[in-house]
Amino acid sequence: IPADHVLCFYAKNNNGRKDFALIGEKDHTGYFYEMVAPPDLWHRIWSAVTEHFGNIFVNGCKGDPFTQWLAENRFVIWQPQNKTMWLRLSDSIEDMHINDWHIPYFDWI
Repeated sequence: IPADHVLCFYAKNNNGRKDFALIGEKDHTGYFYEMVAPPDLWHRIWSAVTEHFGNIFVNGCKGDPFTQWLAENRFVIWQPQNKTMWLRLSDSIEDMHINDWHIPYFDWI
């Protein structure tokens, strides 16, 4: 993971609870790791993140509601990426089986 540190962008929901997103940062570039907020807060959090960073890379999974929202609102340009942090222990694992896998940020720590 290329970030030097991780920032927490949060917004309060109607119940007063703080929901958030985790974004890594390195050299003024953002790495959007995880959205941990309900859909009604996505625009507010996304706006704060885009005001803070000039360039943002999103860790997303095809079919995930947040990544679909980003695409529908044309906030991102999606490109396929190699998951170079993953080490295959067997040649019997086919690309098609792991292409849709997603490891949430919380599972990394």
